[in-house]
Amino acid sequence: METEQNFKQQRLDICKACPQSEYTFGVGLTCGNFVRPVSGVSCGCKLTWKTALKNQQCPQDKWMPILKKEPETETKDILKNG
Repeated sequence: METEQNFKQQRLDICKACPQSEYTFGVGLTCGNFVRPVSGVSCGCKLTWKTALKNQQCPQDKWMPILKKEPETETKDILKNG
């Protein structure tokens, strides 16, 4: 099972390798220009914050949201698999 720190660090490592990421003085690592998104290219977010939020995704689809299974679906899976 992935820990919160693992998924956040994995995402951040992907972002650090991306040519769109840049260091913004006083903010840190951002996806493109801070708060100036470019559709499909950069989101303008502070990456240490965005990578920690499970429901977020990279604007270039390099990493996707982590979706939690619905309780009803989990129950059906348990009943089905015994």
